Amino acid sequence: MLWMLQLKVDCIKNSKTIFASECIFQILQSLRASLIPACKLNPTGPSQTEGLLLEGAHGYSPTLFIRLVQDIGLESEVAKHLAQTYGDRAFSVAKQAALTGKRWPVVGKRIHSEFPYIDAEVRVREPYRCVV
Repeated sequence: MLWMLQLKVDCIKNSKTIFASECIFQILQSLRASLIPACKLNPTGPSQTEGLLLEGAHGYSPTLFIRLVQDIGLESEVAKHLAQTYGDRAFSVAKQAALTGKRWPVVGKRIHSEFPYIDAEVRVREPYRCVV
C-alpha cells in the first residue's frame, strides 16, 4: 500500500517550511534527503524526528497481522489493514470489533464487503475527529 500513496509537498519560500499532506511519517523520514534540496532549504541542525517512534510502532512487526488472525479470529485482509494502520494498537481495535455470527471470521464485521474496514474502527477513530 505504501507505493500507492500520493505525496503532496508544498514549499513556502518565505517561511522555509515543508508542508506534507497525505503522507505517512515513515515515508517522510525516508524522503527527507530529497525534500530539503527540492525546497532549497538549509537545515540548521540534524533532524529532530529521526528515530522517533510514533504511537503503535513500539511492538510492531511485519508479521503482526498473523497474530491478529490466530488470536482474535480476524480475516487475513482485515488483519493486515489493522496492523498497517494501527501498529501494535491493532489488538485494542480488534477487541472492540463485533462478532460476525459466522464460523470464520469470528470477529470483525466489515463496513462494506469490498473493503477491509471494520465497525470497530468507527468507534476507535471517533475521538480523533476533531484533532487535525
